[in-house]
Amino acid sequence: MFQAAEEKGFVAIGVNLNQNEIAPDYIMASMLKKLDSCAYHAITSVVEGTYTGENQVLGLSDGGVDVTTEKSNIQVSDSIKEQLDDLKVIEHGGALPGVSSNIAWSYEAEAAVIVLCNTSNVPVSLISNAMMKAYNGKNPIEKRDVWQITPWSEETIAAASGVYSSGEGTTAELYRKADGTIGAREEGVEKNIIPVSPYTAIIRNKYSDLFIRLIFNEERGIYAMAYGSRLIPKSK
Repeated sequence: MFQAAEEKGFVAIGVNLNQNEIAPDYIMASMLKKLDSCAYHAITSVVEGTYTGENQVLGLSDGGVDVTTEKSNIQVSDSIKEQLDDLKVIEHGGALPGVSSNIAWSYEAEAAVIVLCNTSNVPVSLISNAMMKAYNGKNPIEKRDVWQITPWSEETIAAASGVYSSGEGTTAELYRKADGTIGAREEGVEKNIIPVSPYTAIIRNKYSDLFIRLIFNEERGIYAMAYGSRLIPKSK
C-alpha cells in the first residue's frame, strides 16, 4: 500500500504500530493499538475485583488506541488532528472536480459529522469542524492564527517554481512574482500565500488556512509538496 501511495502521489496511514518511518514522505500518520494500556486495564479490573469477562471497547479516551505523526515528514495541519478544547477529533476529506467531502469523528463524543457537496472549493473541513464543535457545546468560530512572514530564499523559489498535479485532478502552481517573492495559483486562480518558514507556507483562503510544505531530498531536489492533507507531485 505504501509503495502504491508513493507511485500515485497519494498519502497513506499506518495501522497497529508506528509505520511512519517506512515511507516518511508518504505516510502522514499511524493509528496505534495500545495493547499495553489494554493489558493494564484488564489486570487492574482483576485486582480491583471488577473483571466480568465480557468484551470491552477501549477508545481514544480510554487509551486503547491513539494516533501519531512522529517520524513522518508530512506536516499534518491542525485541521487533520486537533484538540477542540478538550475533545480529540480526527478527520479526513478531499475534493475532486465538482465534488468536496469531509468526515470528522470523535471516539470520546461518540459522534461524527459528514459533509458532502456537489461542488468544488467548499471549505468542507471548516464546516465539519464547526458542526462538531457546535454539537459538543463549543464555539464553532475558528480562530485564525497570525503568521510571521519568513521570505523564501531565491534558490528555494527557483527550485519550487512549477506545476504540481495530483491524480485526483488538483493542479497547483508555485511561481516567482515580479517583486521576487513566491506566488501561488490553484486551478489558475491566484492565492494569497504567506511563507512562514524556509520550506513551508500558508495559503490564506477566505474562511480557513491551508498549510503547504515542500518535499525534497538531495537526489531529486523539490519533487512534491504537502498541500493540506495531500501530497502533490511536481509535474513540471
